[in-house]
Amino acid sequence: MSWQENGSANGYSDSFQRLLNTAGVPASHVPEGFANDLNSAALRSYLTLADTIVHEFAHAFSLAYFDKVLGLSIPAEPFVGHERTMELGFATMRHIFGGVASASNFDPPAGAPPNTLQEIAAYVPFGITFRDKWLPWAEPGTHGKHKHYLDEGKDADFAEPIWTYPLPQRQIFDYFTREMWEKKVPRYGLDALKYVRIPEWASVEMPGPDPQKPWIKSTLR
Repeated sequence: MSWQENGSANGYSDSFQRLLNTAGVPASHVPEGFANDLNSAALRSYLTLADTIVHEFAHAFSLAYFDKVLGLSIPAEPFVGHERTMELGFATMRHIFGGVASASNFDPPAGAPPNTLQEIAAYVPFGITFRDKWLPWAEPGTHGKHKHYLDEGKDADFAEPIWTYPLPQRQIFDYFTREMWEKKVPRYGLDALKYVRIPEWASVEMPGPDPQKPWIKSTLR
């Protein structure tokens, strides 16, 4: 069922059009049929909502079962799956999907209104990207209220470029089919859910010249 058929097309299309205007997307780059068919945008939003719910449940289980240590106001979370970051939510999603997803982003234009940051967070209807790790270039130590980053593995992470892949809409559609949950997942397990990497579509951030601060003078290709 399209947005028009269920009566919600106009409201969503107006909202999404405002996001496109804020991002400065020219008319020539607006997807064909954008005003009439926003089903793909809805599926991306549903997937991101499900991702967020499972992510936060991981933190809830941590709060329920782990003791508070290191003088922190909340429990220290375990380091999972070769992650240097103490962030159980992202580690859980990486375990399930093989990567950490986020909305396709844009830099706020000069003079943008204060609500632009909120609009950036809502930009997921137009695309989802993912990385292998959440913050591979994070410096060791404790940052913020509860995030801790290991020194172990730092040199290897700092020497590697950060690959950001777009998530193909074809795969997002597959997540919402009976075949995925009744045939593929029972047969292949979590491998059926792993994000597809298309190197030709990826954005690659190359480390800068300082091996201890790779984000300084990093370059995109």
